[in-house]
Amino acid sequence: MKNILDIWNFIVHSNAFNFIVMVLLLSWIIKKINLKESLNVMKNNIIDKIENSKSEKESASKILDDAKDQVKNLDTEIKNRLKQAESHGQDLAEKIFKDTELKIKQIENNIEKVIDTEEKTLSANLTKKTVKASVELAVKQVQNILANNPQLHEKFINESIDEIDRIKL
Repeated sequence: MKNILDIWNFIVHSNAFNFIVMVLLLSWIIKKINLKESLNVMKNNIIDKIENSKSEKESASKILDDAKDQVKNLDTEIKNRLKQAESHGQDLAEKIFKDTELKIKQIENNIEKVIDTEEKTLSANLTKKTVKASVELAVKQVQNILANNPQLHEKFINESIDEIDRIKL
């Protein structure tokens, strides 16, 4: 029995025994925790994340390519829009210029009409005043002649009566 105890002491004190105990303990813990399944789950999660990352990378790459395509034509598009804006601005400026010229001509025509009307009014007023002054002057002239020569007064009266007699109603 001493031999068995010696062997037992040798095994207990040796590293091999400790190693075997540790391996048994670890295998029991692994079975208890189900480490293999946990590792598989973690592995599958990592694979899913990698696949998601790949698909997101492809999606982002497509978005980037689309953005590059849009930006590629951006200079041409900007130039075209600037040309359109410039053309529209020139057309608008020409229209404003033509409208302004038309308004100026209308104003000039209106001014000419007003001037013509004023000239006619002034001319009519001047003619009226001239006629009135001429009539007054003629009346004074006739009054002077009649005052200087009373016989003419009777002659005019007789001529007027003769003229009235000739008119038959």
